[in-house]
Amino acid sequence: MNFLAKKITLFLIKKNIINGDDKEIYEYSFEVLISTIINFLILIIVMLITKRYVETVVFSVVFIITRRLVGGYHSKTHIGCTFSLIAIYAGLIFSISNFNYEKLNNISVLLIIPFMIIILIFAPVGHYNNPLDDEKTIQLRLKGIIFTSILSFIILFLSYYNISNYSFIMAYTEAIVSLLLILGYLENYYKKAF
Repeated sequence: MNFLAKKITLFLIKKNIINGDDKEIYEYSFEVLISTIINFLILIIVMLITKRYVETVVFSVVFIITRRLVGGYHSKTHIGCTFSLIAIYAGLIFSISNFNYEKLNNISVLLIIPFMIIILIFAPVGHYNNPLDDEKTIQLRLKGIIFTSILSFIILFLSYYNISNYSFIMAYTEAIVSLLLILGYLENYYKKAF
């Protein structure tokens, strides 16, 4: 990915589309974009194989929005990121394939409280390569709390009426993001401490 990102950047610099002074920024941005596209394509392939269309969309939307708002741990490599995403998604598919709605809905309600507490305490967590200033921290914190509060209400509503396994998909995703939030916080803490 790094090789391809460098080639794209060099091509755009030669065509005078981008400024060569910002070469490293563009290389990193293209690398992240390529990684995101690959992850998205892998999710689509797995979605087509498992025929879990709506579940994949719900998972993806909740995961992307929450991660953008609260941040958290980032894998050190793009391959690590891809494998982590596949493992998280596989855990979700396994759960919704092997447990009934009622059991999953009960689990959903139990997951809400811990993930809300974690988000209230830690969010947002920036990455050491992309630190957050005070203004951005306040904005993301407020948006993250509002989003997860609304999501919690939706999860409770769907669980109470035992409508579908969507409440579990949302709660599972929020629980994973909460764990990534704690890992990101710990990573930043230890980087500053040592």
